[in-house]
Amino acid sequence: MKLVVLGIMKYNFLVYFAFFTLCYTSIAQSNFAVLNEPYLEFNSTISNKYSLNFSLKERQFIYENKALQFKHRHIDFGHFSLLKLKNNASFGIGILYRSIGNFDNISNEFRVTEQFLIKGNKYNHRLRLDQRYLNTLTIHRFRYKLSKKLFLNSKKASITLANEALFSLCKASLKLENRIAMVFAYKSSENLEFSLGLEHRLYNYNHKASHTFVMLPSLIFKI
Repeated sequence: MKLVVLGIMKYNFLVYFAFFTLCYTSIAQSNFAVLNEPYLEFNSTISNKYSLNFSLKERQFIYENKALQFKHRHIDFGHFSLLKLKNNASFGIGILYRSIGNFDNISNEFRVTEQFLIKGNKYNHRLRLDQRYLNTLTIHRFRYKLSKKLFLNSKKASITLANEALFSLCKASLKLENRIAMVFAYKSSENLEFSLGLEHRLYNYNHKASHTFVMLPSLIFKI
């Protein structure tokens, strides 16, 4: 137990060090923001091949336009169904409703997502296609995520490193985005896991780039 605690402290230090280093290099830029995205998920295994989950996520602005602020941005209500395939692969379909109208003067969003996931011996590969439907436009987004999960001294604690590339197409306009994340997770029991992560998002870097740092606290319940 002592080794687990020391491992947690070590990796938490690395997370915070990376956070403040990145903030220091970007804080002078006007196109810089810090967000918090608390996430709650309930998942259930229906059979050996089929599982599903329901999720709730909120986005909050903490820093924007060179000023501290605490502002609600939106709430996401999501569902995902996953079907296991051969060779550690799975296929999934998800839906998401994003409620923005109560917090900001832009439209709400309905999203459909198709996913193909391969869990390899060293790395995980995830492909996603998003269809994002807003009031006046539709955005098609392609996503590829490469991740590596590192277990600490106990199988209960882990660190996940991930890099995701995103390509969004809307009205013949292409926007490129990249996300780099580090997430610490601890499984306190068979039915409960909590995690804390940090993600750097580089938006629209093929036109006018902007930097966003996102804190990722989450709770996952198995029911």
